[in-house]
Amino acid sequence: MRRQFVRFGLSKNVRLTFFDDVNIGFIRLSKLKWLETNTIDIGGGGMLVKVPVFVSEDDYVVLNLGIEGFSMPKLLVGRIRHKQRDEENRTNIGIEFIVREGNSLLLPKSLVQNLPPQLFDFDEHKRKELAHFLGEKYRHFLEDKE
Repeated sequence: MRRQFVRFGLSKNVRLTFFDDVNIGFIRLSKLKWLETNTIDIGGGGMLVKVPVFVSEDDYVVLNLGIEGFSMPKLLVGRIRHKQRDEENRTNIGIEFIVREGNSLLLPKSLVQNLPPQLFDFDEHKRKELAHFLGEKYRHFLEDKE
């Protein structure tokens, strides 16, 4: 399957926490354990990160991703699309950003109801702006590969 958005091999700091649709109803978001790591690549539709913990492909994430020069919502929701082990026995996970317009299609209803509404401030317009920003700022990464 072809990606909808180009990914750029960029290392950016990201904080994230994992949960599933079962435990989020019982656990407050502030009580979840946060992990700091870096992206391996990033695009308008998602990112690839390396994490030192086991995660399930059924897990979701809340993440805080700061990109210099671009105004991102403080927190956004993602879902794990794939995972694989690397040579250091760490897990690389592909995370799809969930936009406001798609949350009811991609997330269980119980999950959406149990999350604060501001987690869905990342919308389709903002995702396209992010893709455009990354393309303009990091286009040379693609040109160097050609």
